[in-house]
Amino acid sequence: MRGSVTLTSLTPACLATCVEQALWIEARDARGSVGVGAAETVTTALAFVAEHQREWIDQVTCVESLADWAERHRSDIDVNPAAWTAVELACLNLLANNQGCSLEGLLGVPELAGRFCYTAVLNDAPIGKFAMRLDQLLAMGFESFKIILSGTLQDDRARIRLLQNAGVAEARVRTAPSQAWSDSCSCVRYIDALGYRFMAVEEPVRAANFATLNRVARALDTAIILNASVARREQLQDVPTSNHSWIIDCQVSKMGGLLRSLQMLEALRSCGLRAVVGTQVGETVNVARAALTVANVGRDIVLAQDGLFGADLPYIDLSLPDRVIRQ
Repeated sequence: MRGSVTLTSLTPACLATCVEQALWIEARDARGSVGVGAAETVTTALAFVAEHQREWIDQVTCVESLADWAERHRSDIDVNPAAWTAVELACLNLLANNQGCSLEGLLGVPELAGRFCYTAVLNDAPIGKFAMRLDQLLAMGFESFKIILSGTLQDDRARIRLLQNAGVAEARVRTAPSQAWSDSCSCVRYIDALGYRFMAVEEPVRAANFATLNRVARALDTAIILNASVARREQLQDVPTSNHSWIIDCQVSKMGGLLRSLQMLEALRSCGLRAVVGTQVGETVNVARAALTVANVGRDIVLAQDGLFGADLPYIDLSLPDRVIRQ
């Protein structure tokens, strides 16, 4: 067993972020050590914690027992992935603190090394605000972007022109629609009308509709990022293997924690698929730190890593400032 603790409490609370509330968990052991975890709150998160809190205190003593509980309760975590992420990270941080090692050292994966290149997300704001935000991000040094399409052709064309005029390379821009199209033809016509070839398009039609998504990929000659379509490794068996242009969005909270995210990376390698490490609104530094572990372990297959940035980089562990670059 990789270290052990005697849990005495797992305390949930609501943490107010700059965007919304998040679930915050403090794990304490008999020696008074503390580990914290946080993730975006969901409607049933507090009820999930209340239901299983006693089990975790009684059963979780090490990484192996934590993973064992998660494996035996996969269906519960599938329904409450963000809540479990907060609990799991709190326990992992407590275990690492007790051993005096990093998260990577605890899990036996490569230590963080090298640099991490982030993609900035541009939402479908009014054109004036969009232009100001783009200028701000370019001044900060970003070169890669994810742009949210509004579905209003004139406005989206104007946003695309701003990217073109700024000299942003098409190979560094991917997109996601604010709402999915109902069919492949409508989707292809709209994106064709933009006159811009994106590096990848994120689920432009209904999730898990792989036949339609495949038609979009072929018509636009682009990769498709699967987000809601794949939230756990078992769902990979539904993804057609004939098309290797699929990219899986490995958001830590969506996957149900760090351990399941690392399992997903292994499954993607075996399938010959690639990944992006996405982010969610309201994501805390705690989850973003775990995402660095995922990005580091998956350097061979991870194409991009998202972040929601203000004037600074609020989601990055401050002990690692030299390893994060804005591009």
